[in-house]
Amino acid sequence: MPLRVVAISSVVVIMAAILCIEGVELLRFERLETMARRLSETTILAYEDRLARQGEINDAVQQLQTWTTNEAVADRARRMSGVLTAVSGDSAQIEKAVVELLTVAPTSGRQWLALAKLRWGRGAPFAKVLDALQMSIITEPWEFGTMNLRLPFMMRLWELLPDGERRQVINQLVELKGRMEQETRQELKAVIGLKPEATRAAIKANLAVRGVEQDDWVRALGL
Repeated sequence: MPLRVVAISSVVVIMAAILCIEGVELLRFERLETMARRLSETTILAYEDRLARQGEINDAVQQLQTWTTNEAVADRARRMSGVLTAVSGDSAQIEKAVVELLTVAPTSGRQWLALAKLRWGRGAPFAKVLDALQMSIITEPWEFGTMNLRLPFMMRLWELLPDGERRQVINQLVELKGRMEQETRQELKAVIGLKPEATRAAIKANLAVRGVEQDDWVRALGL
């Protein structure tokens, strides 16, 4: 075999090996990034318990920091590290982290819901709360886990919701029926139990239109 052919073959093999190694490294980072994103989402959705996850958050931040010298993923590593650092802070920092996450994953209905809850919690104008809530509905209208998280929050806001969003509450109640998670059922029952009689009657009337007002799951909610 001519020397030139051997040389070219060797270069090809070396380049293929380098690309393979880089591909494996990229996969390692993407697994870490996915884990960090899920951790941040879980922490945001239950941010009252964020201190219990502090050790896990710190470990993930340290792992991400080791990737900030890799030019291929440095920006992504720094961004995700910043998000994780923020979610362990106060509500203003957490809201900033949610907005940052939404620039990466704008179709995450859970993150839009988290943003709506954070805005409501800090007393933001209701229009801004509603904007985030509507985006949650648009991006994940029927995702089981998101509906279970969103329904109790929307029920709390029932009196403030426009007609379209009230219809969404009824639609999602009917969609979940007896399949809703136990925690969701308990929270909904507690929220509904605190509503004025006129509100409870309006909710039940909406369910009657759907022909489900006598269903066991409706009675289990205290309606």
